Amino acid sequence: MPSYQIFNMIFGGFAPLAAVSLSAAVGGHYWPAAAMLMLISAIGIWCTLRLHSLAAPSLPATDTDSVTNTVKANA
Repeated sequence: MPSYQIFNMIFGGFAPLAAVSLSAAVGGHYWPAAAMLMLISAIGIWCTLRLHSLAAPSLPATDTDSVTNTVKANA
């Protein structure tokens, strides 16, 4: 999907820059970059768990005999 590729390029591409900037802002410590990655991971897990509730309902079962009869009638 184009939206996946675009957002992956934007946010994935700037993640190393943000990590280095956060690390430099606190004197070279790694914990801000680790906290950023944990936050991004938590958001990803939350979004993945929500996918089930947002999924389209499954289609109702169809009677295969009526489908077969319709196909034979149209042939």
